[in-house]
Amino acid sequence: GWEHRQCSTLRRWSSDGRVWSGHVVENLVPMINPLYLPAYWRARWALRDYPLYTVPHPRSEATMDASLAMENFDYFMSVRLERLDAFRAWLSRYFGVTAAIDEAGLAAIDAWMKRYGGGIVEDYFTTSRAFAHYEPAWTGRLRGCNTVVDLGIFFGEFLIARRPHLRWVCDLRCPEGNVPEDFNDFGRPHIGGFTRPWT
Repeated sequence: GWEHRQCSTLRRWSSDGRVWSGHVVENLVPMINPLYLPAYWRARWALRDYPLYTVPHPRSEATMDASLAMENFDYFMSVRLERLDAFRAWLSRYFGVTAAIDEAGLAAIDAWMKRYGGGIVEDYFTTSRAFAHYEPAWTGRLRGCNTVVDLGIFFGEFLIARRPHLRWVCDLRCPEGNVPEDFNDFGRPHIGGFTRPWT
């Protein structure tokens, strides 16, 4: 639901109404096409009490020992189905979306994301860094990070339901011995078990 501009710089409104251009400036409110404001505010209102995803070690897995990253993964595995149920109940309560783990549910999630995604993730640059590092805390304007986790759980469980040989895995291998701090895949839960990249 954001207004996209074909230009080489990023334009956003600051909190006092000015437009900033150029490099990313922290703590700015993104410019929103007025046509999408109702959907934006509906999503923001629905997020106000969204359950937090609280890993035992809230920092980038790329910066910690493998044992600590595995503890975060174990936490994910222990709460994923509970969070999936809460996510589906939240979609039904606030948006009237029935998100069954089937083709119809996948289509419903796709339509919901197209309409309300801009209110869940406000600012890609700020949110992506917070998602990698678990900071700033996933509250307030960043509360949508918790929803992103649950979207991932939905998609993962959908794949597993369709292809039972797939499973949740945690990859702790370091590419060439170095992992950038913003490399979101290292130590994070993802789907494995593919026999070929396209299956």
